[in-house]
Amino acid sequence: MRVRRSIVCLIPALAILLAACGGAAGGGSSEGGGSSEPASETAKVFRVAYTFEPGSLDPALATDNAAGSVLYHLSEGLVRYVGGKVVPGIAESWDVSPDGLTYTFHLRDAKWQDGQPVTAHDFAYSFLRLVSPDTASPVADVAFDIANAAAYHAGQVSDASQVGVKALDAKTLEIRLDHPVPYFVSLLAGQSAFYPVRKDVVEAAGKSYGTDAQHFISDGPFTLESWQHEAKLRLVKNPAYWNASAVKLDAIEVSVVPDSNTILNMYDNGDIDAVLNIPAGQEVRYPDHGVRWGGSIAFLEFNLAGKDQAAGKLVGNLHFREALSLAIDRTTFVHTAVSALSVPTTRFAHPTWPGTAMPYASEYAVPDTAPLSGDPQKAKGLLAQALQETGLSADKLPKLTFVVFDNLPRRTIAEALVETWRQVLGLQNIDIQTLPIPQAIQAGFQGQFDIYYQTMSAEVDPYLFFRYWTSTNGLNWTHWKDATYDQMLDSANRQLDPAARLSALRDVEAYLLAHGPLAPIAYDRTTYVVRSGVSGLDLSTPGPDFDAIAADVGR
Repeated sequence: MRVRRSIVCLIPALAILLAACGGAAGGGSSEGGGSSEPASETAKVFRVAYTFEPGSLDPALATDNAAGSVLYHLSEGLVRYVGGKVVPGIAESWDVSPDGLTYTFHLRDAKWQDGQPVTAHDFAYSFLRLVSPDTASPVADVAFDIANAAAYHAGQVSDASQVGVKALDAKTLEIRLDHPVPYFVSLLAGQSAFYPVRKDVVEAAGKSYGTDAQHFISDGPFTLESWQHEAKLRLVKNPAYWNASAVKLDAIEVSVVPDSNTILNMYDNGDIDAVLNIPAGQEVRYPDHGVRWGGSIAFLEFNLAGKDQAAGKLVGNLHFREALSLAIDRTTFVHTAVSALSVPTTRFAHPTWPGTAMPYASEYAVPDTAPLSGDPQKAKGLLAQALQETGLSADKLPKLTFVVFDNLPRRTIAEALVETWRQVLGLQNIDIQTLPIPQAIQAGFQGQFDIYYQTMSAEVDPYLFFRYWTSTNGLNWTHWKDATYDQMLDSANRQLDPAARLSALRDVEAYLLAHGPLAPIAYDRTTYVVRSGVSGLDLSTPGPDFDAIAADVGR
């Protein structure tokens, strides 16, 4: 399940709302997760590890891949991705009005883990809570295609009944859109923000909802038996799930292990059953490894306001940012510092985005993109132009802070880039600041950076990625606000003809490349390895990092 992420696609967790309060809100066991299978030598448990734990399991607040994958197994939305395709979830069918504006979902008989029915009222409550200004969801914008959702979120509409979400009865949910959205069902399947939550449980838990096993309730294939923070989450089969007969596993264990090499050692020692992302260069140890698109785009993100005013004067200059980008030989840099598997790029069009007759990237080319090999001479000229425009001198430049995650791969990337800028442009004013992942994310949200190496989900449609950089998007940390860009993107997404819409989105991409606060670097591809005896594990994209709902293990 793609959440921000990346925010990953590695947009990992900002640890929000972690205050605990007493009392079990979700029902079930004393651990808060429902009935677990008895421990035994024959229990079927799939074990995996992440380098970070979920920031929150509240669907309205989840922003990272670990949360997305865990929620995918704990929750069931109206629809879900299976094998890269959208399939019915709690909604067994749906209708779309001829004008493409009204979706009517017909719900199956389904239950929460405590046996209460899952109703259309639960979905209506969840969607309205997502866009409520009181929730302060960082991902509320995923629902802004719904009529009046954006206005309600902004406080321009105060009556929630004016938002285009309504439970017609317990089994029928109506969603009215502001304009036709051809990928709307895919959006519902691909965003954990659209999972249902139950009003009584959420209100009893307050801000603790989604922070531990006692304050969470499942309607999906598994329940949350326990969550030892910074150590392990244990999910157990949910007997109340409508399709429980299709679930073969007794449990899923997600360990939190900050060091990726330790994760490899755990796999070698038989302590986990899969490594979802083998560190670059280590795949040679596993001749049976697989390769897949990572589903993310890696890029440099610039804070136009700067960490301080002096830095903002420099980073806010377009020609300075262009100089940094053009100084990079992406082919050499990506294959030596990022991964030999990653694909260097100077645009955002992900290879998995569909066009009308062929992939979007091939069908809708962007003219005049920078060469993959860079252009050192032009970069030097742009730097000179930037210094002239800002009135700064090369020997007295303000210090810039380059924030990266405190792990070896990101440190290697940052060091290679800083060395490139030193050699090509003579810049000696860029300091690398490595921070633990939660603190790095916090620094991003608070604008405490000048340059940031970011990876984010490519999503399933160009619009879904491009909207991150609108003036009001909560994940636009760059302080770049461009009314022309906002208008171009909104206009493009309202095009009814698919080819005209994608052509307009290509123009949006070109504008973002020419004026925006980003420098695309690479499309991630990752290697993985799965233990012999594990069957039915789905690692396709789009969707979660892993799908173990139909998996089985034999040891």
